[in-house]
Amino acid sequence: MAGGGYASAEMTDNLSPVVIDTPGSGRSRLRLLVRVGFLTVALGLSVYLLASRWSEVLSALRALSIGAVITSLVAGTAGVLCSLLSWRALLADAGSRLPVGAAFRVFAVSQLGKYIPGSVWTVLAQVELGRRHAVPPRRSAMISILALAISVLSGLIVAAVAVPTAVPELRTRYWWVFLAVPLLLAALHPRVVALWTGLVFRLLRREPQPISISWPGLLCTFAWAVASWLLLGVHFGVLVVATTRPTASSWLLSIGVFALAWAAGFILIIAPAGAGVREAVLVVGLASLVPAGSALGLALVSRAVLVVVDIALAGVVLLGIRAGAAESRVGQTSV
Repeated sequence: MAGGGYASAEMTDNLSPVVIDTPGSGRSRLRLLVRVGFLTVALGLSVYLLASRWSEVLSALRALSIGAVITSLVAGTAGVLCSLLSWRALLADAGSRLPVGAAFRVFAVSQLGKYIPGSVWTVLAQVELGRRHAVPPRRSAMISILALAISVLSGLIVAAVAVPTAVPELRTRYWWVFLAVPLLLAALHPRVVALWTGLVFRLLRREPQPISISWPGLLCTFAWAVASWLLLGVHFGVLVVATTRPTASSWLLSIGVFALAWAAGFILIIAPAGAGVREAVLVVGLASLVPAGSALGLALVSRAVLVVVDIALAGVVLLGIRAGAAESRVGQTSV
């Protein structure tokens, strides 16, 4: 046993040790308090974001059928799960292969961090939750950042392909978002990743041990990310075509504008979950299909649906943990 009330470190690779806390130790109690505080704040802010414009959401919902809302919810859930598989594929390629269940627990809870201003909380949550599954903290942090970069890049590529050239106002107003494409393409080359991650560790005065990813791992991650954007685009497109005439161009425009809106929200990290930025892009992008008021209503319904998805997925994890703890207590009592 190591000093300080926790077990000796487990070396899962040469990046950094994963320290396993002994239940009841001071460090373990502190981590528990931090997790509870994170969940309380993140859940509170996500519910606030949902409730703050609930009257407008209800007004927009009245123009939609129940079938359209349910289909949107299903497609949105599938899109989020594809995002989970994208992150898991990259983490596995870097050397930490998590079972699907463990990856789901880490990812679903950490996603609540995006509702806290600053966009760093998701990364920190993945680092902290990954410790429980022996994922080295440095690797967890770097992979979280890389997965986000791949998500933004794939979203911008989907937008560039799907958005018809008939929306010049969108290109004129949000051209700066696409400046990220060449930068991300360069930064995500496996050799460049090894260089800049090693540099980050040097700047943090840590042993310079870079993150290694492969081309097959990168392409697998990218494929899941594209699938995520297409499904999330369908989630939004279902709402759009429910209020206008469904055509191939309206579906393409919905998918492309949605991906562009989320990428813009990611780049402007000050807004929690891209609040305000995404709605503005969606309103401009849909101007050729629906009036501005209707477009804003659809954007708010879309956000509400995805907030519900995030809360529901995190709730599944928390209920599972609670049920497991209850079974453990029953087992101990019977013994």
